[in-house]
Amino acid sequence: HIAALEDAVGEKLLNRDVSPPTLTAAGEAFLPHARGVVAEWSSAVASVRERRGQVSGTVTIGSIPSVSVLMLAPLLAEFGREHPDVTFEVHEGPNSWLQESLHHRRVEVAIHPMLDRFSTGLERRALFTDPIVAVMRRNDPLAGRAVLELGNLDGRAIITTGEAGLDARIGGEYRSLLAGVKVDEAHSMAVPQPQTLFAFVQAGMGVGLMGELPSRMNADPDIVT
Repeated sequence: HIAALEDAVGEKLLNRDVSPPTLTAAGEAFLPHARGVVAEWSSAVASVRERRGQVSGTVTIGSIPSVSVLMLAPLLAEFGREHPDVTFEVHEGPNSWLQESLHHRRVEVAIHPMLDRFSTGLERRALFTDPIVAVMRRNDPLAGRAVLELGNLDGRAIITTGEAGLDARIGGEYRSLLAGVKVDEAHSMAVPQPQTLFAFVQAGMGVGLMGELPSRMNADPDIVT
């Protein structure tokens, strides 16, 4: 089948002299369109079945881990009970990987923060607003304040969530927020996972900033938001 496909497109799509085979440059260019053809075929079959009241098919979803844990699981479970013939694939990864996966049709929909950097040709829609909260040890001097202002973070090291390889000190979601704050950026860090942020705050390495939704993953009584 692959050989016939290569004959049809006039290019070699796979490097077969390595194990496992890898895509050639032509194969890389062809693959997103091939996925699109498969997706369109699946959609066509599903539309016919839907006329009989039968909702079926597979939905491939990309997500960040905190959304998967706190939101996606119950939503998919409820949808699955209503439509047992629908199956799901869930792929987790950082923001840039999710956008790349959308572009190359590895996933059909992705759920992640609405950052300024966004791939062209993709549609985005705000699903909910997640307030940013501060995370700190219960004995932190700031923990007793009724109101916490951004200026209170002057001179403090800040731990945020961020993407490995892109956000070394301050996560992309928080840079504009902290633009006017003189934080101790030399000792600030961006970490990929909420659990890592909690551990670093618990160790006294700084004040954490994160979305209110993933902050619910904290189970440490000595850490407050």
